[in-house]
Amino acid sequence: MSLLLILSVAMASSPVVAHEAVLEVGPPAGALVIRSAKTRFDLDQSRGWFTGDVKATRGDMTLTASEAEVSLGADGSITRAVARGQVVVTQGEHRATGEVAIMEGDTLTLSGNPLLTSAKHRMRGSEMVFQVGEKTVRCTACTVVVEEQ
Repeated sequence: MSLLLILSVAMASSPVVAHEAVLEVGPPAGALVIRSAKTRFDLDQSRGWFTGDVKATRGDMTLTASEAEVSLGADGSITRAVARGQVVVTQGEHRATGEVAIMEGDTLTLSGNPLLTSAKHRMRGSEMVFQVGEKTVRCTACTVVVEEQ
């Protein structure tokens, strides 16, 4: 994990606060990159709080939100991430919106009136669960609209 800030993370006392910070987690080719207007990171707890224009990217997936909280495991991998406030997740032609997104392992749960759209359909429910790497979604209390071609 590298925290791209102009400070010495190894020597810093917990918590660290930065403005316009970037956090990179994982190998450079497949790293999750999180940017925000303000970041607070507690080194003792391995937790980060991101506020203001939060943008997280990995490969062709992008998530934007008002704020996010990320917890890291002992190996530096993300164990849990929660994004809140006008959450938008895009990947390819698919766009999902909601108020809260929770990522645990390979599962992303979107709630708060979630809506999934693509060129051919719209899906709205009370909760949507996506599995990373799969092209499926589980939707609770779901309405699906299929556009005619």
